[in-house]
Amino acid sequence: MARDLYGQLLTTEHRTHAASERANDLWCHQCDTMEDGERCANLTGNFTTFGHKCTGDKRTCMVKRFSYTTSTEDSTSSPQT
Repeated sequence: MARDLYGQLLTTEHRTHAASERANDLWCHQCDTMEDGERCANLTGNFTTFGHKCTGDKRTCMVKRFSYTTSTEDSTSSPQT
């Protein structure tokens, strides 16, 4: 977001006429190991099944990667991604 002369955040977004006319043809991969399981833990091939069409004004993709361990009283697993 932009800031005005006094440093306050502006809530409006400026978009040129050309940018407004351009179609949104962005696709991202959407995969969640909690829902999709191990299939998306190591993406090394063509996984078009995880393709997700971005719609409206969504013109960016964000990649998030989380690591976790499981533990009991006696042991802790190695980090899983």
